[in-house]
Amino acid sequence: MTKDEIRQLQELLNKIGGLLKPDGLSGRNTRRAIADARRLADLPDGEDADDALIAWLKVQPDPSPDLPTEGVTFIALEEVGGRDFYEKTAARPAWPGVASGITIGVGYDLRFSADVFEADWGDKLPADQLKALRPHLGKLGSKAEAKALKDIVVPWTTSWQVFTARTLPHFVTLTRAAFPGFDALPGLCRSVLVSL
Repeated sequence: MTKDEIRQLQELLNKIGGLLKPDGLSGRNTRRAIADARRLADLPDGEDADDALIAWLKVQPDPSPDLPTEGVTFIALEEVGGRDFYEKTAARPAWPGVASGITIGVGYDLRFSADVFEADWGDKLPADQLKALRPHLGKLGSKAEAKALKDIVVPWTTSWQVFTARTLPHFVTLTRAAFPGFDALPGLCRSVLVSL
């Protein structure tokens, strides 16, 4: 593939949570995103982007009707610091400190999500994990509580699904209400406002 083709592929992979900088270089993160995409598309395992995968990626919806994919990727990267950091740290419940609750996925704070937790995660996590997380809903977290939940691992693709289907639309709505001129702004400017 040419550098331009790899860049286009990276942009397509970001639609489904690739978290890639579209630089045209096929490194480890791009290969991992291809492998993830192949699993989601029910294609044979591998790290190659064949015609079947590219065709599947092209028909996938953008992650947000309100923000460009580049902006959604920016927000997710700000929350989880990249796939390596996600896999090492953010895939397990954490306590960011101060006034936060236990956080899972892409910055999903259980303290502020008690009323929507079941709708957001009920069909995404195993019953035992949901049961373990419920006592932390609506409450301030702690290091000890996060450590007690260390056996829970939230797969990246699940976190991305909840982020794009539930969390991000909620914050777009809040941002739109706070900034009446929101819709008149360029897409990346809207993304930065939502990230705040």
